[in-house]
Amino acid sequence: MQKETRIQRKHRRLRIFLNLIMIMSITIILTSFALHSKLFNIENITIKGSKKIPREKILHTIGFNKGENIFRIRIKEAEEKLSKLSYVDEVKIRRIFPREVEIDILERKDRVLIKHISMYYIINEEGYVLRETDSNLEALPIVLGLKTDRIELGENLFSKLELETFEDFIKESHRLDILIKMAIIDMNRVEDMKITLKDGISVAFGPMNNVKYKLRLLKEILDHIEKNQLSVVKILMNRAEHPIIVTDD
Repeated sequence: MQKETRIQRKHRRLRIFLNLIMIMSITIILTSFALHSKLFNIENITIKGSKKIPREKILHTIGFNKGENIFRIRIKEAEEKLSKLSYVDEVKIRRIFPREVEIDILERKDRVLIKHISMYYIINEEGYVLRETDSNLEALPIVLGLKTDRIELGENLFSKLELETFEDFIKESHRLDILIKMAIIDMNRVEDMKITLKDGISVAFGPMNNVKYKLRLLKEILDHIEKNQLSVVKILMNRAEHPIIVTDD
């Protein structure tokens, strides 16, 4: 094999250098074109999954709008800003070239109301405070008796008050479709929780132990009452091993 001469090595290095210069020049030209061409100016911002958050608030939060260059927007920064909104559980933003941006939001759901002084605070099943309201227009279950000095939007009230078992109560009762039947959940005495159903039945639920088992049992009782059209005023689950059903007969 013939050994490469000094001139050949020089020519080879020159070709490599020129190729690098050409690649860098093309990259700079394409980058400049992408950042300044109107071809990549945003024409449409699609928002999916948002029912509680106004479109205007989302656009204000992300920090960009129509007409801006699609390459100049900061996706991660916008996602982090949206994640701080109380109703946002998950968010994903993606570019759809050449001129569209899609925002996909998974919202937290209204589950119960926390009564605090004269205000109500809507929270989801995980305990996140979503918003405040002065009335119960959505007929959500009202939780009474939670001891806290103040409530802030976006905070996790269950973690703050160490109410993990109550979180299990909300999640399981929602899964069993009995949360929607509750009007009042009285937590003034945590060791002896009381529930008032929307049909007027009073439930002495007792302490917050074996929550999932007790809720499944309560569902069976309510299904039995509905099926047999019983006139029940009380369900006592805090007196003995087996629940006691009190009728108005």
